[in-house]
Amino acid sequence: MHASTLTTVTSRYSMRPPIDYTSFRENWGVDPHENRDLLIDYAESNAADLQSLRAGVAGNRMLDVMRAAHRIAGASQIVGALRVVAACRRIENAVRDNQWGAIQDYADALSREIEQVDDFIHSI
Repeated sequence: MHASTLTTVTSRYSMRPPIDYTSFRENWGVDPHENRDLLIDYAESNAADLQSLRAGVAGNRMLDVMRAAHRIAGASQIVGALRVVAACRRIENAVRDNQWGAIQDYADALSREIEQVDDFIHSI
Protein backbone atom coordinates (compact mmCIF):
# COMPACT_ATOMS: atom_id res chain seq x y z
CA MET A 1 0.00 0.00 0.00
CA HIS A 2 1.35 3.40 -0.87
CA ALA A 3 1.86 5.94 1.90
CA SER A 4 -0.82 8.25 0.45
CA THR A 5 -3.37 5.42 0.40
CA LEU A 6 -2.51 4.47 3.97
CA THR A 7 -2.91 8.10 5.04
CA THR A 8 -6.32 8.27 3.36
CA VAL A 9 -7.47 5.03 4.99
CA THR A 10 -6.28 5.99 8.47
CA SER A 11 -7.65 9.55 8.23
CA ARG A 12 -11.16 8.10 8.07
CA TYR A 13 -10.50 6.71 11.53
CA SER A 14 -9.08 9.87 13.16
CA MET A 15 -5.54 8.67 12.45
CA ARG A 16 -6.11 5.58 14.57
CA PRO A 17 -7.23 2.67 12.40
CA PRO A 18 -9.35 -0.04 14.02
CA ILE A 19 -6.51 -2.54 13.50
CA ASP A 20 -3.37 -1.79 15.48
CA TYR A 21 -0.49 -2.19 13.04
CA THR A 22 2.06 -2.85 15.78
CA SER A 23 0.05 -5.75 17.21
CA PHE A 24 -0.59 -7.14 13.75
CA ARG A 25 3.10 -6.96 12.83
CA GLU A 26 4.11 -8.64 16.10
CA ASN A 27 1.78 -11.57 15.40
CA TRP A 28 2.19 -11.91 11.63
CA GLY A 29 5.44 -10.20 10.67
CA VAL A 30 3.77 -8.03 8.03
CA ASP A 31 1.41 -5.06 7.86
CA PRO A 32 -2.35 -5.71 7.61
CA HIS A 33 -2.52 -4.76 3.93
CA GLU A 34 0.07 -7.47 3.19
CA ASN A 35 -2.14 -10.21 4.66
CA ARG A 36 -5.61 -9.11 3.62
CA ASP A 37 -6.79 -12.72 3.15
CA LEU A 38 -6.29 -13.36 6.86
CA LEU A 39 -8.31 -10.26 7.68
CA ILE A 40 -11.12 -11.30 5.36
CA ASP A 41 -11.25 -14.71 7.09
CA TYR A 42 -11.30 -12.89 10.43
CA ALA A 43 -14.22 -10.70 9.30
CA GLU A 44 -16.20 -13.72 8.09
CA SER A 45 -15.58 -15.54 11.36
CA ASN A 46 -16.68 -12.46 13.31
CA ALA A 47 -19.91 -12.27 11.35
CA ALA A 48 -20.83 -15.83 12.37
CA ASP A 49 -19.76 -15.30 15.98
CA LEU A 50 -21.62 -12.00 16.23
CA GLN A 51 -24.74 -13.74 14.97
CA SER A 52 -24.30 -16.39 17.69
CA LEU A 53 -23.81 -13.67 20.29
CA ARG A 54 -26.97 -11.86 19.18
CA ALA A 55 -28.95 -15.12 19.26
CA GLY A 56 -27.66 -15.75 22.78
CA VAL A 57 -28.70 -12.27 23.88
CA ALA A 58 -32.16 -12.70 22.33
CA GLY A 59 -32.58 -16.07 24.03
CA ASN A 60 -31.11 -14.99 27.39
CA ARG A 61 -28.45 -17.70 27.05
CA MET A 62 -25.52 -16.30 29.01
CA LEU A 63 -23.15 -19.16 28.22
CA ASP A 64 -23.67 -18.70 24.46
CA VAL A 65 -23.06 -14.96 24.80
CA MET A 66 -19.89 -15.57 26.82
CA ARG A 67 -18.54 -18.13 24.34
CA ALA A 68 -19.19 -15.95 21.30
CA ALA A 69 -17.66 -12.88 22.94
CA HIS A 70 -14.63 -14.92 23.94
CA ARG A 71 -14.14 -16.26 20.38
CA ILE A 72 -14.41 -12.77 18.91
CA ALA A 73 -12.00 -11.36 21.51
CA GLY A 74 -9.41 -14.07 20.85
CA ALA A 75 -9.45 -13.62 17.09
CA SER A 76 -9.45 -9.85 17.47
CA GLN A 77 -6.42 -9.92 19.74
CA ILE A 78 -4.49 -11.87 17.13
CA VAL A 79 -5.19 -9.34 14.37
CA GLY A 80 -4.82 -6.25 16.56
CA ALA A 81 -8.48 -5.18 16.63
CA LEU A 82 -8.02 -3.94 20.17
CA ARG A 83 -11.24 -1.91 20.43
CA VAL A 84 -13.17 -5.04 19.49
CA VAL A 85 -11.30 -6.91 22.23
CA ALA A 86 -12.27 -4.22 24.75
CA ALA A 87 -15.93 -4.38 23.68
CA CYS A 88 -15.90 -8.17 24.10
CA ARG A 89 -14.34 -7.89 27.55
CA ARG A 90 -17.18 -5.57 28.62
CA ILE A 91 -19.67 -8.21 27.52
CA GLU A 92 -17.78 -11.02 29.26
CA ASN A 93 -17.60 -8.99 32.48
CA ALA A 94 -21.29 -8.13 32.32
CA VAL A 95 -22.17 -11.81 31.91
CA ARG A 96 -19.94 -12.76 34.85
CA ASP A 97 -21.47 -10.01 36.97
CA ASN A 98 -25.00 -10.99 35.88
CA GLN A 99 -25.65 -7.52 34.46
CA TRP A 100 -28.00 -8.76 31.80
CA GLY A 101 -29.54 -5.32 31.23
CA ALA A 102 -26.22 -3.88 30.04
CA ILE A 103 -25.39 -6.68 27.65
CA GLN A 104 -27.66 -5.47 24.83
CA ASP A 105 -25.97 -2.06 24.87
CA TYR A 106 -22.55 -3.70 24.94
CA ALA A 107 -23.54 -5.98 22.05
CA ASP A 108 -24.61 -2.92 20.05
CA ALA A 109 -21.26 -1.25 20.80
CA LEU A 110 -19.45 -4.43 19.72
CA SER A 111 -21.40 -4.44 16.45
CA ARG A 112 -20.29 -0.86 15.76
CA GLU A 113 -16.64 -1.71 16.46
CA ILE A 114 -16.81 -4.77 14.20
CA GLU A 115 -18.42 -2.67 11.47
CA GLN A 116 -15.52 -0.21 11.63
CA VAL A 117 -13.01 -3.06 11.38
CA ASP A 118 -14.91 -4.56 8.43
CA ASP A 119 -14.96 -1.20 6.65
CA PHE A 120 -11.23 -0.85 7.27
CA ILE A 121 -10.49 -4.35 5.97
CA HIS A 122 -12.43 -3.71 2.78
CA SER A 123 -10.67 -0.38 2.27
CA ILE A 124 -7.14 -1.80 2.24
